[in-house]
Amino acid sequence: MTLAFDEHGGAGATVVCLPMFGASRLMTAAALRPALAGAGLRELYVDIPGHGDSVRSHEATSQAVLDAVAGFIDKHSVGSVLVAGCSYGGYLAAGLARLRPELVRGLLLVCPGVVTAPEARQLPEAADVPSEPGWLDAAPEELRSHFDLASPRSQDAGCRSGGVRGAGGRRPRR
Repeated sequence: MTLAFDEHGGAGATVVCLPMFGASRLMTAAALRPALAGAGLRELYVDIPGHGDSVRSHEATSQAVLDAVAGFIDKHSVGSVLVAGCSYGGYLAAGLARLRPELVRGLLLVCPGVVTAPEARQLPEAADVPSEPGWLDAAPEELRSHFDLASPRSQDAGCRSGGVRGAGGRRPRR
């Protein structure tokens, strides 16, 4: 599987930056680049499958996403890497460290998901927020129930699949 990505930074250690669920590499770069500035790291901002410019070509499971990210690291890096992840990206980063410990030399976890299955969580009752008609029409059918629980309920704030370009309108690297 080919994942879209942008590369920034220096020639130092590689850090693979993973987005939160429903976000693209552009949002991840906006959040993490200031924190990584001046560190001399080679920063790879990745669109995970089904996000941004990376198409979903497998079943929609975290294991399939982990396999795709591990394959990306195998292809684009020599040796072990640092992995940074926000929310679901942090969940994936921790999973990658367990799945392939020889591949991960360090983690930066920003508000990582720990328990992601709604039925396994102990949360207060959610407020009933009305949905904007059609806000999930562009989302894959099998992910709509998750988006309905996890995302703001409007077309402007919801997850969009594809169509995002890299900075300056250029096509992302693959």
